[in-house]
Amino acid sequence: MQMKEIKHIIAILCLVFLLPGMPVKAQEVHAYAKLDTTAISIGDQIGLTLGIDIPKHFVVQWPVLNDTLAPHVEIISRGKIDSVRQNDLLKIQQRLIITSFDSGAYNIKPFIFHFKNRADGRIIDANTQDLYLQVYS
Repeated sequence: MQMKEIKHIIAILCLVFLLPGMPVKAQEVHAYAKLDTTAISIGDQIGLTLGIDIPKHFVVQWPVLNDTLAPHVEIISRGKIDSVRQNDLLKIQQRLIITSFDSGAYNIKPFIFHFKNRADGRIIDANTQDLYLQVYS
């Protein structure tokens, strides 16, 4: 075998063994959580949009949502989980209405989405960012 052929074989072997273990590209998956506003008065209700944009060949496990998102931050209502396909992308989101009956600054921890690549069965996680809510009396 010539050196050029050996290099091609090594390159192919690297692709075969390394690609399946590589994480999904950041631009392919986007998990997000967004508050309508970051400051409310006690008892006010605001919206929280929770969503993920992923390639359509993935299956998503939606985060488990308790009635309380953070100390003193409660879910009042939950909209249905909607999905829309745009080209090769699947956009999934849910609208929540939340409130708080105690003044203070609250941190809503990241939501964790688990999703599986149908092609190779890999399970991958994507987290949203932390959210901060100020509640005034």
